[in-house]
Amino acid sequence: MPSSLHEALVSFFRARPLLAAELLAVAQGLAPLGAVEGVMIDTDLSEAVPAEYRADAAILLRGALELALVIEVQLQQDQDKKWSWPAYLTLTRARQRCPAAVLVLTLDPSTARWAAEPISLGPDAMMRPIVMGPAQVPLVTDPAQAQASPELAVLSVIAHGGEPGVVEVGRVAIDAIANVDESRKRLYTDLIFSKVAPEFSRILKEYVMENWQPRSEFLRELNAEARAEALVEGEAIGESRAQFAQ
Repeated sequence: MPSSLHEALVSFFRARPLLAAELLAVAQGLAPLGAVEGVMIDTDLSEAVPAEYRADAAILLRGALELALVIEVQLQQDQDKKWSWPAYLTLTRARQRCPAAVLVLTLDPSTARWAAEPISLGPDAMMRPIVMGPAQVPLVTDPAQAQASPELAVLSVIAHGGEPGVVEVGRVAIDAIANVDESRKRLYTDLIFSKVAPEFSRILKEYVMENWQPRSEFLRELNAEARAEALVEGEAIGESRAQFAQ
């Protein structure tokens, strides 16, 4: 059964289909793709085969690039996917009548290496998914880029949550999600604070306290939570100093 993190990552593409084009450009070492439109398409590919084939998401890119992208969020290795991914590719290509590719998003380096292995389809036929692992997800530190794609900014925080540079990335992402709708703001904020290392999470919560105005119940709750954590931490330091002085 898909996890809450899996569903959250899939929701990024539903909220912003062009995220697929942005990740594709990074993975392929391309310049920004320019005038490209991204639209969600049907992910149920079961009509053409006896078994059910349902990808996480599928996006049709049109304009400067014509490509159908099947999106698969893969948090761990699953050998069955080596059989289903080729089916996703060929069925989507046949249905959309255009070039197609499978884009795999993972937060685990070993899963990224596994997913990037070429899949043999038979004599002289191979398939290689496009893989975005944590090493491929860019560090988004440009405020303009983050404002244009809050989902990419949040993904950057999640992918690099244990690295010192995530503090700057997190601040940029927090600024970018300040004006999204309330449900996305809750989801993205939860992801940021749950996926970064604790020492960086505290710094980012302090940044929220200093820069976000508690205009909504959610932001008031977040401010209260951050202040409570700071108070508990301060009390713990005080007790430690008192014990040391005895």
